[in-house]
Amino acid sequence: MRIFLSWSGQRSRKAAEAFHLWLPDVLQSVHPWMSSEDICSGAGWNQQIRTALNDSNFGIVFVTRDNRESVWLMFEAGALAKHVDEARVVPLIVDDELTPAMLNGPLGQLCVPRAEYHTPLVRLLLPPLQLKNLQESVSIFV
Repeated sequence: MRIFLSWSGQRSRKAAEAFHLWLPDVLQSVHPWMSSEDICSGAGWNQQIRTALNDSNFGIVFVTRDNRESVWLMFEAGALAKHVDEARVVPLIVDDELTPAMLNGPLGQLCVPRAEYHTPLVRLLLPPLQLKNLQESVSIFV
């Protein structure tokens, strides 16, 4: 399963980079895609992003106070939600001073978890992954 990691600004980029490295280690069936990591030098970045968005039905949008109204984040979230019945878009708050109530527009219409130590990975990634497979993958870390 491809997971599109959406970010804007340094703080959310660092969080997305951490997920980009970590997710395949704990869930081998997951293939995260992140623009700063997966677009080769010299490639047409706009087309690469559009292709990745088109190929993804699941995305994590890393949200901070500084980027919560970013046009680019809204574009990527909308592109990820293209198939309403199949797609999942998870806005993940990575800023201690931002609350879900502070999100406006499309991101504010979604269930918004905070990135905290106790945030269950299961809640972020279900139902796209099979519960049995996910429980087996993360059970050694819990």
